[in-house]
Amino acid sequence: MRRSRGRDLALGVAAVLANVLLVLGVVALATGRFSQSSGTPPTATTSRPATTAPTTPSPSPSTPTSTTPTAPTISTLLGSGRDATLVVLGDGTGDEAGEWVSAFAEQAGDTHRVTLRGLDPNDPTQYASKEKVGSAGPALTIWNGSRTGATADYPAKRLEFLGPRTPDAVLLSFGRDDTASGITAGLESTYRAVTARWPGAAVGVVLQGQDRDDAIGPVRTATRDWADSHGLPTIDVAAAFSAAGDPNAFVSVVDPPSTNAKGGRLWARTVLTALGGVAP
Repeated sequence: MRRSRGRDLALGVAAVLANVLLVLGVVALATGRFSQSSGTPPTATTSRPATTAPTTPSPSPSTPTSTTPTAPTISTLLGSGRDATLVVLGDGTGDEAGEWVSAFAEQAGDTHRVTLRGLDPNDPTQYASKEKVGSAGPALTIWNGSRTGATADYPAKRLEFLGPRTPDAVLLSFGRDDTASGITAGLESTYRAVTARWPGAAVGVVLQGQDRDDAIGPVRTATRDWADSHGLPTIDVAAAFSAAGDPNAFVSVVDPPSTNAKGGRLWARTVLTALGGVAP
């Protein structure tokens, strides 16, 4: 009986040891597999493009922009090299051949291709005559709305036919048939009509040359004061007459309110240079 128990005990111990070895083997095998297949995988790195700070585009070279043509002025009208249209609103000092407007057209013809239009003597509500002067240079069209006996307010309600084309510049030349007390209101009426109809046109005021013994002096003074109050440029023909000698030398003997041919040429040259033209 004791030998049997010892043998059983030995067999039991052997079985235990076998089980322990089996467990250790399983553990070792599992551990090996884990290290091979279940080990911590290498950290994956995602390749990203390098981030750069946004940059503000450098300004491109300035692109030329369309420019609005410069508004005309009295002093640059004939010196700009561009075609131009001029409307003259005046009295009998400039309505006939040989007087200052026609002499002005002749002188401007040295540098411009001039077309002079005058009112029909038989029907002053329309233009009839046409005179061409000059063969080279920019075109200059003159609408001469001067009329004998016209006062400063005469054009105010007649611009539709006195200025049939939109002008670059308008000259107001009144005084022979106005009074010192009345010319301001007349000029104001015409000026408002001109700026309403042709808001882009430059406006200039002629300070008329003397008549016999400068009887119209007070009228010219009133005209100058009115022009100054509006900031309008003036063309002082009387000053040119005085600078050239005795103003009476430029007055017509036959028609004292008018100038003679010499006076007409000096008047024209004074206006020409004031408008940026080259004196002959």
